Amino acid sequence: MLKINSKGEQVRLVQIMLNNNGYSIFVDGNFDKNTQTAVIEFQRKSGLVADGIVGPKTMSALGFIINKYTSSVQRAWTSFQSVVKKESKEMNIEAATAMAIIAVESAGKALSGSPPMPIIRFENHRFRKFVSAEVYNNHFKHSAGGRPWEGHHYRITPSDPWIRSHLSQNSEYETLNIAAKINENGAYSSISIGAGQIMGSWASRLGYKNALDMFNAFKSESEQIRAMMIFIKTDNRLWNAAKSKDWATFARIYNGPGKPEHYAEQMRLAYETARYICN
Repeated sequence: MLKINSKGEQVRLVQIMLNNNGYSIFVDGNFDKNTQTAVIEFQRKSGLVADGIVGPKTMSALGFIINKYTSSVQRAWTSFQSVVKKESKEMNIEAATAMAIIAVESAGKALSGSPPMPIIRFENHRFRKFVSAEVYNNHFKHSAGGRPWEGHHYRITPSDPWIRSHLSQNSEYETLNIAAKINENGAYSSISIGAGQIMGSWASRLGYKNALDMFNAFKSESEQIRAMMIFIKTDNRLWNAAKSKDWATFARIYNGPGKPEHYAEQMRLAYETARYICN
């Protein structure tokens, strides 16, 4: 609930939405008397309890779409607002579009842990291309058939029990470290990295010497955002899909063959909330 003297991004969002509904509130993230007066007036006109307190009903009446990506978009906007605005303007991509991608790909996060390290996901089936079947089967496995992105497990030695992958960042890094001892370039080429979850295998396209160089550069949040935008801009199909909000085409290119319809719908949902927050 937001009320007089509340502060932060959610208050800023309420002020933006009030202005979209015909009011003239200074957008600064401070729930002051002017904001309260406007809220009360809006609530009265909308047939709501006119108490000056903003909850779900008032937010809904203002036109804001609250869904499962709202908190991720807000978190990402708070963390990356300045760099996203800069890079979006240079690449001619709407900031809300970039925020939607980040919200879906990494839940609005870029770094994790202490010391902070890039958010990663180790893709077992990608690493299979760099090693023999025998070496791979000693430490990794994935679903057979047409869905190799599923059923990921790993183990430190061939005699250890299998551990389910993707449970935490600790397990992602444990898997990466096992793979790096076998084939370092292959290991870092097999992870998606950072806020935009760009595969390390795209390192040269983004201007890095190799996948490890890209990983180290991604210890900077701003570098992650810059690289994500370059990745989009350097593929005309991807760039045009991002500009036109063609989420189906975007997901098919950006996320690959694994569940593109799912990713397209998630990005559409994230964008619905991001377009109000990212102003």
